[in-house]
Amino acid sequence: MLNAPQLCLAISDYLLIEELVTALDSKTSILNKITPETLRLIIEYAFPGHETLVTTSVIRRKFGPLIDAERAYSNLGNEFPFRICLRKRPMMPYEHDFGAYDVCSIDTRNGLTLHEGKLARNGRQLSMTHHQFLVDRVYEEEASNATVCLDAVEPLVSWAESGHSSTLLCFGQTGTGKTYTLYGALEYLSTRLVGKYIRITFYEVHGKKCYDLLSNRNLVHLRSDAEENMHVRGARSIDLCPLSDPSALVEVLREALSLRSSKVT
Repeated sequence: MLNAPQLCLAISDYLLIEELVTALDSKTSILNKITPETLRLIIEYAFPGHETLVTTSVIRRKFGPLIDAERAYSNLGNEFPFRICLRKRPMMPYEHDFGAYDVCSIDTRNGLTLHEGKLARNGRQLSMTHHQFLVDRVYEEEASNATVCLDAVEPLVSWAESGHSSTLLCFGQTGTGKTYTLYGALEYLSTRLVGKYIRITFYEVHGKKCYDLLSNRNLVHLRSDAEENMHVRGARSIDLCPLSDPSALVEVLREALSLRSSKVT
């Protein structure tokens, strides 16, 4: 394991710089009116031995790409046919006990920073790189499944009800909370779709093969027609017409999910 205390200190310094930049950019903060010389003295006091590096970082962050990108991004509206949302998973008790450190900091509603700690090949030097990302929405670790679904899943349901196709794609490494979020989405849908006519087809594409999760992983085949529409040959479908019991939908989907393949990534 890398030197966690030293890397945590690097993250702490980064977050302190973030707070300083925010204060400098705020019209209601007293720091907004300080002179460059006073700012230099503050940095010398807070970051002894790293004055030049921190001063450069503050200037870059104050006028950096994330702020400009966020302003530009907010003006795009809803022109894109998809949204990218990130959900931060809270650290587990065993991770705290192990001495792990939090590598993700949420900057704004749409931006976050990943802190990448590296050990040089000689095994002597530690470095910390901060990667900034701008997306449509970032959910804090305190955000509930209900909050995430209302904001991210409900627009997909409404779009599907208007006669279009909707796709929810959960992507991430093993243990990042995909299944937890997906179960939350299923519970939300089970209530949201009460009274609707539903047909369920549930299959898994694994490598070059396709398996029916509603029929004990029987092998099925994907075919496309002249209009490039995808069809699943041999897959079982379950009709709930109309859906009256929310638990019926959840039970079907949970049983299917239990048959999916899982591999550590």
